[in-house]
Amino acid sequence: MFLQIGPPVRHRAPPCTRVKAKLNAATATPTPERRAAFAEALKPNFSEWDAVMNETTSLEQWARLLPRDTLLVCDRGTVLPIREIAELLHRSCPGWTYMEVPGAGHMAPLTHPEVINPLVVSFLAG
Repeated sequence: MFLQIGPPVRHRAPPCTRVKAKLNAATATPTPERRAAFAEALKPNFSEWDAVMNETTSLEQWARLLPRDTLLVCDRGTVLPIREIAELLHRSCPGWTYMEVPGAGHMAPLTHPEVINPLVVSFLAG
């Protein structure tokens, strides 16, 4: 038995739950056009994931095959898989130039061109 004393209490979902509900309602049934655009946008990712998951070239081979004059720019705060790849390349290709750009993130050339472009220009001019 439940006994309520005083006025009824109105319970509201926490803000994050309300936002999720709105997002789910807004995106639950994408239009055929949106689905087609999404599928089209994913095509390059299929090849990228195939290359990542099925790559058989060793790090030693990459070190021999890729130009000695290579610049690798990374942010230590990027997503773990990218950070691990950068660390592997750094150890395996000691002749490369490595630059860390704190706070630039995973997509630095797109999100921080004002930082990345001068680094690339300087490297190429060097």
